[in-house]
Parts: sequence; structure tokens; C-alpha cells
Amino acid sequence: MPHGLWLRLRPTRRRVVMYVIGILALLLLRVVADLWAGYRLASVTTRLAPIYKGLDMASLAPPAVGPAENRARVLAAAAALTVVQNDIARRGMLSAAISGGSTTGGDPAGRQLALRQMVSDNRIALAVLDEAESRPKSNWEITYRNPLRMRLPSLLEIRDLGSLNVAAGLVELGDGRADEAVRRVRLGLVLAGSLTQEPNMIVQLIRFAVTRDDCRLLREVLTKGDPSASALQSVAVPLQDEAQDLAITGFIGELKYQSNLFDGFERGGRSLRADGTAASTGEAWLVWVLRPGVRAAHARLLEQMHQLIEYARLQPFERRARGLRPPSQQPQPWWWRPLTMLSTAALEPAVQSGDEHRALTTVASTAVALRRCRLERGSYPTSLDELVPALLPRVPVDPYTGRAPEYKRSGAGFDLRVIPQQNADGTRGLLDWRIAR
Repeated sequence: MPHGLWLRLRPTRRRVVMYVIGILALLLLRVVADLWAGYRLASVTTRLAPIYKGLDMASLAPPAVGPAENRARVLAAAAALTVVQNDIARRGMLSAAISGGSTTGGDPAGRQLALRQMVSDNRIALAVLDEAESRPKSNWEITYRNPLRMRLPSLLEIRDLGSLNVAAGLVELGDGRADEAVRRVRLGLVLAGSLTQEPNMIVQLIRFAVTRDDCRLLREVLTKGDPSASALQSVAVPLQDEAQDLAITGFIGELKYQSNLFDGFERGGRSLRADGTAASTGEAWLVWVLRPGVRAAHARLLEQMHQLIEYARLQPFERRARGLRPPSQQPQPWWWRPLTMLSTAALEPAVQSGDEHRALTTVASTAVALRRCRLERGSYPTSLDELVPALLPRVPVDPYTGRAPEYKRSGAGFDLRVIPQQNADGTRGLLDWRIAR
């Protein structure tokens, strides 16, 4: 280094004093910011903890269920016996056969042949599924306490089991056994209902998918078959229950899961390591420096998650009437905008899935009540009001409009539909039921 440059840069007493003062000022700023962020986080957690019965992961675990009563154990065994796993071609054929897609070429005979083959290949899994109703409660025994080591069941196998159950129902319908097809709808709702209490968003989305296929099967049964009043009555209550159960449990699980990750970081950086062990000295210093920002982000994320849960509880027409927007689309503090990757935007599509789930199960339960009315009275009612209270506890509500679903008698049958939002493409075709008998 040139001698003149060294003279200009070498420390002097004045420079040393300035350096010390600068470092102390930064430390003071960090301490003040940490106190402010800690106070803000404590205020948010104190307000939200009673609402969600604690914010720790241990509070997520559903009530324990004894092995002899646990329906989920039977369902897990049935799912493990399916022979669709890890076979993309088989899964594609199954999906196409259920929906009557292009794989069968629109040929009913070809479709039935494909369905029968799938059912035959999985007859043991379906036989085990038949035993699920013999147990009254469900707990999938997921390890929620440690989110980094969470033991989830095979969700793909559960999804396959639901699809195979629908395939079995379609075979029964093709053979003229409409009541057995309705029983398959009921078993599918049992499978979906067993997931209701699990506070995990992916699990809830699997539940929605299973229920969607069950409703597709039910619509085909009403279109092509003549199930008895007792068979339809057996699915009426499960359908009404599904119409009320949204993804709120999954959102609450996400809130606690993310809060746990922030807690681990703030308490020494355990969330920096996949195995949850303590951070190194360098990582611990980094955590100490960043902790004010982490605490501020933690508090902000908890607030947004709470807003998202409250938003999801409302029906679409209620949100529209109040002029509400999703939390990620609301005004954000300046310091939060660069951290949009931590926002709730990634979870907001699940709100739409919950809306579609509610709309679909509302239509399905109303259609069942209409067919039961015809079986009891000899004709369909002139309005949905006539279904209350004998067949429905209240007049159904279209979650998108706030009015009753559109209904009219059409020939020997009826037309029933709700009006989905423009972006409800995943379920749009299932929200319009035209039953010709």
C-alpha cells in the first residue's frame, strides 16, 4: 500500500472515537428496534392466542382416538393396498374413466370395461374400505408437534382410494344397482370426512378433491339411476356436513406452522437447520442482528393470516357486500412490500377452493333433497322452500349470490345450479345439474 494512502487511512484517536460512537449508535438502534418489534409481536400473539387456543404446534393435534375406534387406520390400510401408486399411466386411465374422458373415446362400453378392470385390480383395497363405517371416529395420527419431521399419510394413495371408490360406484350404476352406487358415494364422503379435523392445508385440498369426485358420481346416479329414498337419506347428512366444513382448519394449521418457524429462528436459529439443531456461533450472531426484522415480519404475517382466516369464513357474496379484498391485495406497510414472498398470497387460492367446495356440496345436498321429495310426493316441488324443514334444515344459499340456487322443474326432471365466479373453472361444470328424471 502506498505510504501516502496509509497515512490517510491509518486510525487516529478521532477516527477511533467516531467508529466507537457509530457502532454504539447502531447497537442502540438495534436494541430499540428489537424492543419495538418484540412489543408488537407480543401484542399480536396475546390477542390471537385465545382465538386459536394457542399458537404452538402442540395445540394442533386433534383429539386422540383409540385404535379400535379409529376409522383412519382402516382407511390408511385400504389406501396402502391400492395398485395405482407411482403409475402415471394407470392414474390417467382412472381419471379419464371416471370423467368419461378421451381415453375411453366417449364409448360407454369402453368406459365400463376400463372401470371394471380398475375395480378388479383393487378389489382388496375396496373391500377394506367397506369396513371404514364400522369405526366412529378419525385421527390420522399426523405428528404435528415437530413441523420439520411431520409424518403425513400418503395423500396420493388417499386420493387414489377415493377415485377407485368412485369407479366402483360407476360399475354398480352400470349394472343397475343404484343403491350400491349411492353407498359408494357415502363411503367416499366417509373418506373425505375423516380428513376434516386435520389442520393441514394440503390434507384439506385432498378432502375437497375426494368430495368433488363423490359429487360427480352422485350426479351421474341421479341422472341415470333410480336410487331409493333410504339410500339417498344415508348421504343427505354427510353432504350437508361437508357444505359447512371449509378449509379453516387448514388455514389455522398454516398460521401455527409459520409462527413456529419464526419462533425457532428468533430463539437461536433452529429453523436454519432441517434437523432443528442449534445454530453455529456465526449463525447465532446473524440471528441476533436480524431478530428485530424477523419479529416485525412475524407479527405482520400473523396479522395477515388472521385476516385471511376471517376472510375465508365469509361467503363470496358477503365479502363482495362488505367490499373486502384478500389480505395480500390490501395496502401494505412500506417495509413489508419487499417481503411479499412471506405474504398470504400463496394460500389465497385455497379460499377459492373452499368456496367451490361449499357451492358444490350445497348443490349436491339440494339435488338429493329434491329427488327424495319426488319419491315421497310423486313430483318435484315448485320451489326450494317446500323442502324445508322436512328434507333440508333451511333454504340453501348460493355462496356466490346470497340467494337460493337457481331451480326449475324441467320435463320429468329439474335444473339446479349456482352461479360461480368467473375464475371458478375447476368446478364450474359440476355446479350445473340437469337431471332429466
